[in-house]
Amino acid sequence: MIRNIVFDFGNVIGRYDAEELIGRFCKEETDRKAFHQAIFYDWASLDAGKISYEDYTAQALEQLPGRLHTAARAFFHNWYRYLPYMDGIPELIVDLKERKVHLYLLSNASVFFAQHLDFYGAVQGFDGIVISGEVQMAKPEPEIYAYLLENYALRPEECFFINDLEENIRAARQCGMEGYVFDGDTPRLREALFSRLGR
Repeated sequence: MIRNIVFDFGNVIGRYDAEELIGRFCKEETDRKAFHQAIFYDWASLDAGKISYEDYTAQALEQLPGRLHTAARAFFHNWYRYLPYMDGIPELIVDLKERKVHLYLLSNASVFFAQHLDFYGAVQGFDGIVISGEVQMAKPEPEIYAYLLENYALRPEECFFINDLEENIRAARQCGMEGYVFDGDTPRLREALFSRLGR
């Protein structure tokens, strides 16, 4: 029986669209390609905790002309504020909490994002949170799933993991968890969840 729901954040709880984020800070369309390349030059290493946020920011600025530095600094200070909730997900989380289901977050994200996660009220009150940058491992590495399970004493067969990427779901299944590839269809996700919860 499923007792624990494990959410990813990007494109599961909050919508993460790199181009939309860039557009909020870089107003000149002709600059956006260079801005995007500099900002995201090695985002995976940032999410994996292999580089500090400060060093990453400095290296990104080095790749940009001076006229774009103010916009880039604004991006690095504020981007986390611009991940709108996926439709129906906050309501789903409320319904799961009311049914006393245990909720967890397992997300590839930087330490900086972890420090500002309280901006998103929907994840407050989760039973556990694992952010890749903080533990210096990232999905789909099996170690991060094992860390979640061991750290919170969870049985994998009682966990239902929701992620938007098939490779991450495949890794979760290899660890014994049930997985669901979320495509933005929250009513379908809700049906899949509650059919497994037996409520």
